[in-house]
Amino acid sequence: MTEPVAARVAVYLDFDNIVISRYDQIHGRNSFQKDKAKGLEQHSERLDQATVDVGAILDYASSFGTLVLTRAYADWSADINAGYRGQLVARAVDLVQLFPRRPTARTAPTSGWPSTRSRTCSGCPT
Repeated sequence: MTEPVAARVAVYLDFDNIVISRYDQIHGRNSFQKDKAKGLEQHSERLDQATVDVGAILDYASSFGTLVLTRAYADWSADINAGYRGQLVARAVDLVQLFPRRPTARTAPTSGWPSTRSRTCSGCPT
């Protein structure tokens, strides 16, 4: 009889959209885009109130098994994301740089994720 295999978990974070969604969750629908148009630097208190708890996300993911791969996709040159770099690196998260298609656009990380996931999971037991 074979030994049970411990669950292994890979986490892929669409970090740009996590930050935007958290901001909108706290301050109301489309608040991020409205405040960004006015200049986010004027809204530092609102940004602080909407801080993403990176540790909570990763702790929750680890409740499903051992984290073997964690990646966060975002435009890390954007100030709003750059503030999270230290936390993510301290938790062994790989930062994947994405660039917006045009200056006002969001990044589009999901287009490359299917191939990344299939390469990561090939040979994994189901």
